[in-house]
Amino acid sequence: MAWIDAISWLTAAWLLICGGRAILDLSRGEKHSVLFLILIHLLFCGAPLLLDVTIGRPTYGFFTGFYRASLDPTSAYIYCAYVASVPIVLYIVGRTKRPRSQGTLTAARRLQALDAPTHRLNLVFWLALVAPLLAAVASPQRDYYRTYGTMATESLGDFEQYHAFVATLCLIGIVGGIGVLLTAQSLSKRLFLTLSPWFFSACWLFGKRIIVALLLLGLVYVWWYRGSLKGQRFIVALCIGAVVIAIGSYNYQRIIRQTTAKEFDAYYSGLRIDFCRDAGIRQVIYAELGGDTDRILDYRGQSLLFYAVIYVPRALWSAKPWPYAVYQTSRALELSVVTPIGWAVTTSWLDEAIANCGWFGLLVGPLCLAFLCRIGDRTADSFTRYVTVCIGTLLMAVQLAAFVPLVIIWLALCAWQYHLGRWGLRSKRFQAVPRLASQVCG
Repeated sequence: MAWIDAISWLTAAWLLICGGRAILDLSRGEKHSVLFLILIHLLFCGAPLLLDVTIGRPTYGFFTGFYRASLDPTSAYIYCAYVASVPIVLYIVGRTKRPRSQGTLTAARRLQALDAPTHRLNLVFWLALVAPLLAAVASPQRDYYRTYGTMATESLGDFEQYHAFVATLCLIGIVGGIGVLLTAQSLSKRLFLTLSPWFFSACWLFGKRIIVALLLLGLVYVWWYRGSLKGQRFIVALCIGAVVIAIGSYNYQRIIRQTTAKEFDAYYSGLRIDFCRDAGIRQVIYAELGGDTDRILDYRGQSLLFYAVIYVPRALWSAKPWPYAVYQTSRALELSVVTPIGWAVTTSWLDEAIANCGWFGLLVGPLCLAFLCRIGDRTADSFTRYVTVCIGTLLMAVQLAAFVPLVIIWLALCAWQYHLGRWGLRSKRFQAVPRLASQVCG
């Protein structure tokens, strides 16, 4: 265990260096979406290593699969090597060549926002923001939404599909609200007061903490992209966001989950599963080391096939694969048969890629994230870039099945930007914006 602790310390230190470099670049105004993903990676995969060597390894309660994988030395070494290499791949592959040509002047950004094609989508943004509340009002069981967190603590039965629809609208609504802020001429108090009730309703109806974290990420992104958060301001904003999430999570655990720090083992294991992704990655690595019969999925590419046929009714195809989290949860609980149980553990694309592609997934996972950011950054649109960061963050936090509609929106936005000739910042119309802005400011 001494060697494992030493490797964990070194890996955590390396990820802290990578995270510090990302914060420094972002505070200087670098417009690389991949830098945000490096910070998320530090939180989900680097922080667990520090917790292991300072507080200790969790017992994971009834998640015996997680616990068994956490005790395997070989899995620990491979995990450290894997998570240490992810920032390298992201930094080298995920950056575009001309991130600063977006125009660092505030006036240039405002002119870009006014001239951007997504400004025409302002009405769509507002409709997306209002849609969750309208769907909840039209719900056949509105009582579910009167108490916050009901969806996370009670069995929904036949209502589960409708709530999944409402939850999707909540996610898109938050993204739409951030789009309103990105395309606004100015971030006035009146605008924030107008948006606040709709943001609040989306977070309330969703009923889980991740949407609050996405909202905070979006707000930080807006101020950062428009040039209001630079230098120490950006670092302070990150610290404030972390404190808000920590306080909110503690109260969520205490009130909704009804667990407190007095029950330290259960509380600590719950936090590690919710906010870290090391358990899932280690479990996949441990399964790959065990051989063909021990793998998480029944066959390679099984969860990818699910995404390809996600909207095919199961009644038409009884052998349709389950979402990836179902397989991870079944393995974590060491169930004899893979079957949905009404809830699932949180997963990450970094472990899902290994489950689908084998050891080649160690490269496929970070490369997919890097190319996602590279493609999004090649568009000349602030909203598309924000959605890129949002999808990248979600891929590192939950399974793709939870936000497929948002991915479809991102693909449509990229296709639209390409159709308008704004791909790769080659459009003469776009390149004229910074020059015009400099004339206005000069």
